Amino acid sequence: MIERQTEHSEEMERINSPHYRVNFWSRQSEEFGWNLDAYLLDDALSINEVLTWAVLRADGRSYEVFAVITVGSTDETMLVRLVGTNPNRSV
Repeated sequence: MIERQTEHSEEMERINSPHYRVNFWSRQSEEFGWNLDAYLLDDALSINEVLTWAVLRADGRSYEVFAVITVGSTDETMLVRLVGTNPNRSV
């Protein structure tokens, strides 16, 4: 991780109520692949509300939380991972 100090000026554009995606990952055993259970969350008051929701529903599963960002047109979106890892990706 690289740390850099920044100016105190505000960014030009801000998304005050982003959409979030939560991926829950589970598998029956190591012989099987990972199962994905995904949710979109809207109108969250804060990321803390989203994280609390994810923790309460994880039920032992690992999870990832993303901010869903619209890029250009409304048909293009980008996921920005905020928490977690995808178990299908090697470290």
